[in-house]
Amino acid sequence: MYPEVLNPGQKEANLGDVQYLWAANLQHQNHQLNYMEGRFPKHNSQAVTKFAYITNLNINLDSPQLQSIVRRFMSSGRSRWLIENKGFNDQKNNGFNMEHKFVRKSIMNLYKYYILLQIAHIIHQLTIKSKAVVKLVKQSKVTIKMLWDRLKSVLLERVLCKETIMQNRQRCQIRLE
Repeated sequence: MYPEVLNPGQKEANLGDVQYLWAANLQHQNHQLNYMEGRFPKHNSQAVTKFAYITNLNINLDSPQLQSIVRRFMSSGRSRWLIENKGFNDQKNNGFNMEHKFVRKSIMNLYKYYILLQIAHIIHQLTIKSKAVVKLVKQSKVTIKMLWDRLKSVLLERVLCKETIMQNRQRCQIRLE
């Protein structure tokens, strides 16, 4: 067990004894894998949170920095998990209606819906990070949610036809903040 800062993103440092476990060179269906596990004590509790990852990155068991290598792999896995989980959480809870069953009979249509949802989420992320939107939010009392609600109402109230889109077509760039 190694004392570590358990909450590096928080204002107060919280130290705790973290236990790292790993198993290298595991075989699964002609693939060589490595297993890593970190056990982190919960703040003010006897409970332990476990994070486990499987990777195909090589772990040299003879390395004198083995503990440091596993710690970095665990940190990278945790960061990736947080990024993926945030996207999934946004899609489920922030207006994308991912949990709604729009398609009940065809798995292919469900797949198509999810691809379109992913595209919408990417557009959403690019838009809220654009300089124009960031500037608008900072300078006015408009929130991102208010902007999206307004956009949805415009799309619901107006019929978009090819002629209208072609009339208003112009080149533009989205610059990110």
